Amino acid sequence: MRQRLPKILLCAGIAFTEINVADDIKSIDRELPEIIRWNSIHAFLLNPAVWEGSECGTPDTGYGMQDKPAASHHASGIVHPSPSPTLTRYDIIKIIAPYLEGKVVVSNLGWPSKELYAIRHQSSNFYMLGSMGMAAPVGLGIALTSKKEVVVIDGDGSLLMNPGTLATTASLVPKNLTIFAIDNGAYGSTGNQPTLTGTCVDLEQVAQGFGFRNTAKAASEADIVDAMKQPRSGLTFIHALAVPGNKDVPNIPLHHLEIKRSVEEFLRK
Repeated sequence: MRQRLPKILLCAGIAFTEINVADDIKSIDRELPEIIRWNSIHAFLLNPAVWEGSECGTPDTGYGMQDKPAASHHASGIVHPSPSPTLTRYDIIKIIAPYLEGKVVVSNLGWPSKELYAIRHQSSNFYMLGSMGMAAPVGLGIALTSKKEVVVIDGDGSLLMNPGTLATTASLVPKNLTIFAIDNGAYGSTGNQPTLTGTCVDLEQVAQGFGFRNTAKAASEADIVDAMKQPRSGLTFIHALAVPGNKDVPNIPLHHLEIKRSVEEFLRK
């Protein structure tokens, strides 16, 4: 970005000033009156060297790359300990597949949708073919406008990209919605780059902090089955821990409009 942004701004006709050292900050005072006077757009590009070594540096969180903060009790519910995962996302979807039959299933984009299609395709599956971070919002919308049970198969990267959806969901409290978050600590569809759930984020605690009352954490097959078999008493968040990895399955051979029409027809029944 540091190399490309000046050229992008230049091509867009946007004036800019590069702030590379602390003394350059004075140029902001010189430029600002004219920017305000002419109501113009001007970008100030601050080099991190401006604040490195000063009291404005990035605070030390205390977390190492492999460390995770200890679990603590939250006022909205019980925080469950984090067991060590052994199953892949494909393994987990295979385990929960029997409990998805006859439900509306909104699946996260990329590999999760392809794996779900390979394991248990049904007309009520809404496969996200794009729009990262939007599986939970789509599931919420369906749950609010239908009496059918809705299950969202989401991922850690997707939820971290759009966490505010959990706040909206918790405030509306649809009784027919379950968010099943498969957390493998990686962006599985783009090369398994690590997400922050491997260091400092516990998605169950995040959900509870936003107001979810019914939550569970699972890693083993028995725990996952138990979480899925529990009678639904309202909005539920299941945090399933997994190891990174994608199953070599083919692409979904369906047009996106065909997927949409299929789910719409199921909802009208």
